[in-house]
Amino acid sequence: MFRTIGAAAAACGVLFAAAAAAAQTPGADVVEPATKMVFASSATFAGASRALQLAGTGVRSKLIFKVYAFGFYVDAEAARGPLARWAGKTAEELRRDPSFYEALVALPCERAAVLRFVRKVEADKMREAMDDAMERGVPPGDPARQAFLALWNEPLRQGDEVALVFGPGGRVALARGGRLRGAVTSIPLAKALLESWLGPRPVSEEIRTGAVKRMPALLAPQR
Repeated sequence: MFRTIGAAAAACGVLFAAAAAAAQTPGADVVEPATKMVFASSATFAGASRALQLAGTGVRSKLIFKVYAFGFYVDAEAARGPLARWAGKTAEELRRDPSFYEALVALPCERAAVLRFVRKVEADKMREAMDDAMERGVPPGDPARQAFLALWNEPLRQGDEVALVFGPGGRVALARGGRLRGAVTSIPLAKALLESWLGPRPVSEEIRTGAVKRMPALLAPQR
């Protein structure tokens, strides 16, 4: 399914990611340790109405191969109210609390799942992965499911970025390379996708635990 990446190609991917993050917003960058991909601490994505803040990072692997680095972003200002009961908790305490992840999935504000690819993935493989992610929450014949899968119509190359922006009412917008490619509105679809990373049976435990690493700082009262 995936090709082995040479050292030179991996270095190019890191440089691409760093440049993309720096171009999005000023501020401190965060390095995802397994892939060395760089994520901006705050960024604006096509399909989002305002800048979102980085809650944490992780990596999706398939067998022994790394597929993409993952960054989870939230509208911290809008999230502080719904998540107020967890203010003051450490990242480890948040990781041990399933109800916190449920609250993240159900937040009535914008969030973004950002995928930075470290190897080539064919379009049919990504459709298959997204189809699997929706299996537990969206019927196969659901028009929203089919419309969302149709957005994955091009192969992903090493260094490519895909941002899925989740908005109120179940809106899921897909941007690739900074350009909006389409949007689908479905509460079950949005919930199934978010749970594939943040739910009790995630595609990657590294993503689930890493996605909340910076949440304590984001939930802290602002001066």
